[in-house]
Amino acid sequence: MALLMILDFADWTGTGDALITLCQSCAIDGVVLVTTPAKVSYVDVVKGLEMFHRLRVPTISVVENMAYFKCPGGSVHYLFGRGSGDNLARDAGLAPPVQVPISEATSRANDMALPLMLVEPASDEAEAYRETIGRIFSFFDNREDEKRQREAVETSGQGMSGARVKLTAKGFDVAVQIIGSDRAEQFTVDVYEWRRWAGDPKAATALEEPPSLELLEGEKVKLISPDGAFSHVFSMEELRQRQQ
Repeated sequence: MALLMILDFADWTGTGDALITLCQSCAIDGVVLVTTPAKVSYVDVVKGLEMFHRLRVPTISVVENMAYFKCPGGSVHYLFGRGSGDNLARDAGLAPPVQVPISEATSRANDMALPLMLVEPASDEAEAYRETIGRIFSFFDNREDEKRQREAVETSGQGMSGARVKLTAKGFDVAVQIIGSDRAEQFTVDVYEWRRWAGDPKAATALEEPPSLELLEGEKVKLISPDGAFSHVFSMEELRQRQQ
């Protein structure tokens, strides 16, 4: 009876619930997925990848922990198998995973209560951490490059009740201006966020040219990727709710 009560009345919170709440309550610019070579880890982490995709949080990189063991003689052994990290990176459309090996370096650093990068700066683990940090910086540098490379794009047209609507895109920002006889408003929206909200698979990549903005009837805005392969229509109310 006690077991039935536990199964029936317990609040079985899933491991992904905390991440969903975090993504919905905070602005997250990107995530790093950490997995192991084990197939069960791949199955679990790929669920996280799918969740972040639905929440439109870009994946920066994949890190495969306990990827291999290197003998003192230099030979490499894959104790827990191999391939899961590569599969996850392929699913995410990213470069092959950063592989963190198994060795005593991390244990020695932990015993000394010091960062691994200080205790064993030349270790394979330290090199893996440097590569991960480099990928994170590169990801955000791409966003800055996108901002610098974009030139101002302006489009305007007739809105509802005769109002004039003007869209001005520059950098990451799009200024929306609506001027009518009975109203006047202006707000700014982040174009990068537009692409994420729309589910653009290339939202995490830098743009060599700005996306097109097309004003549609009913004060709707159509966002079109530079290569024309992706587009999405936003209502003005959606943009108001997501303004900076």
